[in-house]
Amino acid sequence: MAVQVGFSLAAAGAAFHVARSDADTARAALTRTTVNRDVQLRFPGDWRRASADLSVAALGLDDAIVLTLGRAGGSTLMAGLSPATGATLLTPALRRRLAQAPRPVSVRLGAHNAQHFADLRLRDSTRSMTVFVVPTTRGALTLACLAAPRDVATVRDVCHRVAQTMRPRHGRALALGPSSRYQADLNELLGTLDATRVDRRAKLASARTAAKQARLADELSSAYAEARVVGSGERVSPREADAHRRIIAAIDEAGAAYERLGNAAGSASVTRYDRARAAVTNAERRVRAALAALAGLGYAPAATHPAHGS
Repeated sequence: MAVQVGFSLAAAGAAFHVARSDADTARAALTRTTVNRDVQLRFPGDWRRASADLSVAALGLDDAIVLTLGRAGGSTLMAGLSPATGATLLTPALRRRLAQAPRPVSVRLGAHNAQHFADLRLRDSTRSMTVFVVPTTRGALTLACLAAPRDVATVRDVCHRVAQTMRPRHGRALALGPSSRYQADLNELLGTLDATRVDRRAKLASARTAAKQARLADELSSAYAEARVVGSGERVSPREADAHRRIIAAIDEAGAAYERLGNAAGSASVTRYDRARAAVTNAERRVRAALAALAGLGYAPAATHPAHGS
């Protein structure tokens, strides 16, 4: 099961820099500053603080900053911290409301990397949406701008420039691409687990007594349990959080399957042992599948092969 997680440059996406011009500055200078407990940003003087927009719920923003241009129901700018995880860093609730699958582009916002979603369309709204998301150690720092049809050009311009001023007030921004630290930590965890797994599986395949089978199965269960504890303490980016949870859940399931195998060996029931052995095979297959899913985040796991015999 040994996996080496590498970088995949192709998956990082094309990066561009969001620039501002003197004409933009003159048209709508960012003269005002606002903060909440998670984010600070600057915005033009013709935008005003407002109560929550209905779209805030779908964005999942906690204690959101909400700014409006003009009358209620028009163009809105929202910023805050979202619990969203995964490749897009958008909440499932928001993704369900989108008319098309979101396609992010990597951008640079000052000192931070961000995902940029341009011209998103909500199924139940005539407004278009622009979103910037910065992964941080506290969550997904999000800026979303909804433009009424009459304001599209203005809001797009303001949103890009406000995004350049957005700063997290706590925690720190994280890289968008594959993390070399996470890569190294995961490889160390898997290498330690695999060293025990390969050795004990080989011995288990040749074990001739129920007592020895039970002991080896228990040692394998303990190795998986230890890997689960270590992996559960891993600090991960919101982007890797979903994939990492699936990996830890699969490791936990494999540990439980080996525990059942040890119990079955002690029961002297061939049928029960064969059933538990099949459960082990399925559980280890799910571990490999969970690791392979990291490819969708730009990691390149090496090919893995199941151990034979139990």
